[in-house]
Amino acid sequence: MDSLLREDFLIEVEINNGEIRKKKSFINHFHDRFNLIKTNFKIDNPKLWYPNGYGEPFLYTLNATLIYKGKIIDEFHTKFGLRKIEIIQEKDKEGRSFIFKINDVPVFAKGMNWIPSDSFLPRVKENKYKKLVSLMKEGNMNMVRVWGGGIYEDDLFYNFCDEMGIMIWQDFMSACHEVPDHLDWYKELFREEAIYQVKRLRNHPSIVLWCGNNENEGVKYGGWGTPKRKRYYGENIFYKLLPEICSIYDSTRPYLPSSPYGDEDKYNSEESGDCHPYERNWRRYSNRKGRFISETGFQSFPDMETIKSFTKPKDRTLKSKVMLNHQKTSWPDKFKPLLSMAKSVFGFEPKSFDNIVYLSQVSWAEGVKFSIEHWRRRKFNTSGILFWQLNDCWPVISWSFVDYYLRPKLCYFSVKRTFKPIITSFVVKDNKIVVYLINDKLIPFKGNLSLRVIDFKGNEFYKRELEVETKENSKKVVFNEKVGIDNPSSQFILSELKEKGEIIYRDFLFFKEYRELRLPEANVEIKKEKLSSNSIKLRLKTDTFAPFVKISSDVGTDYSDNFLFLLPKEEMEVILISEKGIEKVEIMGLNFKKQILLL
Repeated sequence: MDSLLREDFLIEVEINNGEIRKKKSFINHFHDRFNLIKTNFKIDNPKLWYPNGYGEPFLYTLNATLIYKGKIIDEFHTKFGLRKIEIIQEKDKEGRSFIFKINDVPVFAKGMNWIPSDSFLPRVKENKYKKLVSLMKEGNMNMVRVWGGGIYEDDLFYNFCDEMGIMIWQDFMSACHEVPDHLDWYKELFREEAIYQVKRLRNHPSIVLWCGNNENEGVKYGGWGTPKRKRYYGENIFYKLLPEICSIYDSTRPYLPSSPYGDEDKYNSEESGDCHPYERNWRRYSNRKGRFISETGFQSFPDMETIKSFTKPKDRTLKSKVMLNHQKTSWPDKFKPLLSMAKSVFGFEPKSFDNIVYLSQVSWAEGVKFSIEHWRRRKFNTSGILFWQLNDCWPVISWSFVDYYLRPKLCYFSVKRTFKPIITSFVVKDNKIVVYLINDKLIPFKGNLSLRVIDFKGNEFYKRELEVETKENSKKVVFNEKVGIDNPSSQFILSELKEKGEIIYRDFLFFKEYRELRLPEANVEIKKEKLSSNSIKLRLKTDTFAPFVKISSDVGTDYSDNFLFLLPKEEMEVILISEKGIEKVEIMGLNFKKQILLL
């Protein structure tokens, strides 16, 4: 305080939870410059902050008021949450576990990595932060990793994560390189920045981990194609300076020196700590274990409307300079992994640009389901999946699940579906059909599982109804039997998990690759109904099985569902809502011609 006043001031501090208020008042005689005032509150039976899907992310409100001669001269308001954080790292048959425990509850982390949402930071406004964090919450996610190659985000981001129960893995800002920790001036700058950010962010209950950097240790263990070293530039900061800062200014959270980081004398261990597995063919993820997947992904194109924003018609080829400049991979063969993956899945390389865009999204949406199910079947042997990446900083071809203009790709709808708290998952083992029931809820599950063998026209060849149950926060094999399939090219298993008669999860098991299926052409009937000036309802019905249905509009739109699998003679409803008027809707699928609706 800079003041010539020598009178006493009244300070009032209040904490409330919406029902109960606790207030303290005291008089203080201030000195010039800085004045430190401490007080303690005891909160009986506190309401705790929980991540999304595990309970309410409850926040208390703190109000502080400075009063002089009966007049308020300053006020401070903030929110905070109370919760306990642990990372359980215990030896087991695979190495050492890596499980986040919040308020004594083991949590399976489901989420994304976060990069800056614009190349020009002042353009990121409150509505964009809120929309992106809301998409995580609505997508059944509970964690986001703030990548060390970006920025310490605006307070708005952390506030929204607090409110919506999104845990934050917070990297310090250093990524993919060594840093000159032998230079005193550099260490001092790093120290000042780290102290400032820890003090600024430590009251956010959403932050559950401080991490020293992103992938810097790769140079030490030969992870970048370089020879192994005994040390690397930066160890003094990440092994000494930062843990000391965290212990002094915020001892409530764990600290990890780097990501990935494990016990072994190697980079990117799958036996302990966290890992960043990447594959050029997403089927190979079934061979990857990992105790905590803190970064993984695969590329896909954004929507055509986004591509149109940075191209002219002549630019919409894979060899155009514009398209190559908007391809963010470091792979020298640029688009080849996307095309090769599409050919592996569908049996052909798409030729038209529209199909390249569509099939790249379908391929990775299926890869997302494939990889999530694999790691969720390993529940708590693997204890988290954070995909690279949620967002984009400009309109590009990248690993994002939501593009620069906030248009979710098909992989977003796949992750939303497969991150549901209760799912089933198929595995074929020893010629038997194995069904896992995975429950992330904190209450036991009891329901019914229907298994049917049907063909693409909906004819039924086998049906089995089972009562199934599993304990809270667990997994269980609920079916392990042989099922006869007469025609694997045109028959598949449909599973429906029901709770109190309502279908809560649906899954499909095919016995051939998609490229080997004899999928007939579908006649998809689409009816539209205008609900309001900014919303419409679509009703879709087909005469034969129609997978991978993509709905897209000409403006930014929220979809109640997408990436649809239409069963014969079953009507499916999808609601589209947009702040702008929707004028055109396109519906694409693997086995029917694209339909365009003008509104």
